Amino acid sequence: MRKGFVTLPLILLIIGLLIGGAAVFGYFQLKPKSSTENQTTSAQKVSNQNSTTSPSPQTTDETSSWKSYSGKFGNLKYPQSWHTRELAQPDILLVQEKETGSTGIAFGIGNDWKSSYEGALKYEINKEVNQVGETGKYTLNRLANISVDGNTAIVIELNPESIGVNTPVKEVYLSRNGIYYKMWVSGDTQAEFETNKKIFDKVLSTFKFY
Repeated sequence: MRKGFVTLPLILLIIGLLIGGAAVFGYFQLKPKSSTENQTTSAQKVSNQNSTTSPSPQTTDETSSWKSYSGKFGNLKYPQSWHTRELAQPDILLVQEKETGSTGIAFGIGNDWKSSYEGALKYEINKEVNQVGETGKYTLNRLANISVDGNTAIVIELNPESIGVNTPVKEVYLSRNGIYYKMWVSGDTQAEFETNKKIFDKVLSTFKFY
């Protein structure tokens, strides 16, 4: 009798614990979520939607639709609305938006540019030099070297004191297999020069030697 008496309360205790646990579990399941939890859930849904629906960025090569030049000066691309002209003595290729005049982009090849190349080597990088030319004063600045079709090139920028008498010019010099090259860009105004410089950099990125 004593043994049965002890077992009955124990059974009742276990049943009570089970009922209490079920009640607590049901309370937390049915309890409304706080605004913070709802915001977090919403943010996660939006993030998941964006990560699955956002298109991947695409890059376009502007020069892919440009015209091509292939000749003794090398291979290069230039804008559809621009024109090319070859001059002799010295050998120069003009790449211009205007069909007349001398401003725009130019490529020179031959020993005519040897002394200019050697002179450019003497200037320190990023150190401006004030000089006086035949037509006025200007500031010369050697910029950091660049690579043109895998060849190291010297970069010089000339800014005249008076635009109109002289034009601002960016010059690129290099020597390859004993041949000297000069590539430069200019503009009749500072605004035109800045625009042409951007095109010049893109043209150089397409340039290939034979």
